Amino acid sequence: MNLRTLIRKWLGIENVLVKLISISIEQQMLHTELRRVHMNIITHHDALGRIIAKLDPLYGVDEQDPARRAESDRISRQAMERLEAEAKARAPYNQ
Repeated sequence: MNLRTLIRKWLGIENVLVKLISISIEQQMLHTELRRVHMNIITHHDALGRIIAKLDPLYGVDEQDPARRAESDRISRQAMERLEAEAKARAPYNQ
């Protein structure tokens, strides 16, 4: 061992360097995990937008717009009628 290495070990610099490398590796792992989570959020955000667009074709139009309210009410009535019909169809099986 040379004098430089001995002094670094005596001062504890070697331990600090090992800890810094360990912290750097941990930081890179966290960065990778954050990038993965970010991509999942983007994917789910886009999918949620597509679902909303399918459920409400006038999404993005002012909610107080009479045409949007009428269309939304029509869709909700159809959905309720379908759910009530399905409940009636299941009624004999639920007794």
